[in-house]
Amino acid sequence: MRTKKVDLAIACLGLALILIVGLYPFKLLVGGFSAEAVLRALPLKEGTESGWEILTNALLFTPFAFGVARCLKQKPRSVVVFSAVLITGATLSYAIEFLQFFLPGRFPSRLDLFSNSLGAILGFGCSYAGEQRLRSSPPGGVFHHIPLDRRAEADKEPAS
Repeated sequence: MRTKKVDLAIACLGLALILIVGLYPFKLLVGGFSAEAVLRALPLKEGTESGWEILTNALLFTPFAFGVARCLKQKPRSVVVFSAVLITGATLSYAIEFLQFFLPGRFPSRLDLFSNSLGAILGFGCSYAGEQRLRSSPPGGVFHHIPLDRRAEADKEPAS
C-alpha cells in the first residue's frame, strides 16, 4: 500500500500548490519563508490571458489530477475515474475562481476554469498512460533487464 500513500501525497501536494497559487495574494510567513516572495518570482503576468497563463494553469492542475486518478484506479472502468477526476478538477477550479471574487487584485475568469479543467484531463491522461505502460511491461516491470541479485548473476556466468 506504499504506492497508495504516494498517490495520496501527490494529490495533497498538488492541492496545496493549487490553493497557494490560486488564492494569492495573502500574507503567509512560516519560519522566515514567504510564499508571497516565491510567487512574486514566478514569470506570470497579472490580468492578462496569455498562452503562457493558460499553459501554467493547466500544468498547475496536472499533479493534483494525476494523484486523484491514481487514488481512484481501483474503480472498474476508466470512464468512471475520468469523470470523477474531471468533476473534481472542475469543482476545485470553480471554487478557486469563486473565492477570487473576494481577494483584492484577483480576477476570476472562465478561461482559467477551462484551462484548469484541461489540466485535470492532462493529469488523468498521464495516469492512464502510465498505467497502460506498466500493464504492457514484462513481468519484471520496466526495469526487468536489471538483475536484482548479483550472486544469482555470478552463478550464471561460466567458470574460467
